[in-house]
Amino acid sequence: MHRILFEQTTKPRTGTFQIRERNTKGMKGTQDQFSMYVIYNIFNTSPIEYSLGSHSSFEGAKKFARNKGLI
Repeated sequence: MHRILFEQTTKPRTGTFQIRERNTKGMKGTQDQFSMYVIYNIFNTSPIEYSLGSHSSFEGAKKFARNKGLI
């Protein structure tokens, strides 16, 4: 698992939004450095992770979450 750089409960309080560093070693070209996820823990079972994609900047990833109403 990659290091978690940012974590906040989503606005509907149904999950957690995370920004993680992204390992881009060995990939060609310029790659996005940050991955975005929402983690849901429904009925106290195993957490379910949904990838929201990647972003080239940390602040851009946070702005994405704000614009989508997640945080």
